[in-house]
Amino acid sequence: KDTNMLKTFYPVAARFVKYYLNDTFYNATLGLLWNPNLEHSRYPYYMSCYDQVTNMWALQALLSMQAAAQSLGHTADAVLFAQYAGFIGDGIERSLTYSYDGLPMFAELREKA
Repeated sequence: KDTNMLKTFYPVAARFVKYYLNDTFYNATLGLLWNPNLEHSRYPYYMSCYDQVTNMWALQALLSMQAAAQSLGHTADAVLFAQYAGFIGDGIERSLTYSYDGLPMFAELREKA
């Protein structure tokens, strides 16, 4: 591992990640991050929603940041990132799924109310 690169870029990456871990972007009821400008892949418009892609990327980013924080000894950050990874993982299972013919299915998105 290139620990020098990790030490150099970790503070910037951690600041970017933490920017979204607040009431503006994170909905504790749904357990999901809000994307205010999701570009639709087939139609020429943007949507304000809680979507599968954003939340799956966020979950993976949080898990990677948790590992980075842990390896650098940033214990409080590691705990924070692990906590939100758990929240978002649970939120995806709970808030972005529905039942179709009795089988659980992942939903693409849900609009912000």
